[in-house]
Amino acid sequence: MDGLSQHHDDFIALAEKQEGGWFDGVLEDMLGIFPRKITRRILASPEERKKTDDEYVQLYSKYRVDILARLILTIVSVVLLAAPTAILFLVPEHGWFKILLIMIFTLLFSAALSVFTKAKRHEMFAATAA
Repeated sequence: MDGLSQHHDDFIALAEKQEGGWFDGVLEDMLGIFPRKITRRILASPEERKKTDDEYVQLYSKYRVDILARLILTIVSVVLLAAPTAILFLVPEHGWFKILLIMIFTLLFSAALSVFTKAKRHEMFAATAA
């Protein structure tokens, strides 16, 4: 019984459920595409790097993967909100085209919220309306 307390990684701790969505799973699946040395250096903490030298086992810090996912989602959100402004600035005076462009980017932003996060309906509505 005394030997069990020396392996703190083997225990399960109850904690709050983290926010995550479809995108988090896709991102974790895609990590295998990139060179192992790069992903391991960026996404694995020093403690996780020490745990295994097996080339087929990849341990990543959940915190670091979450930061990467948030960074990607922030970039996507900014592009979806800023791109229509830049395009509207460049488009000549066509009222119907500008309205259509705004509607398309608003739809894309709402779809990105729906797909990439676990936002509730009222949260998506509030973010889209803002």
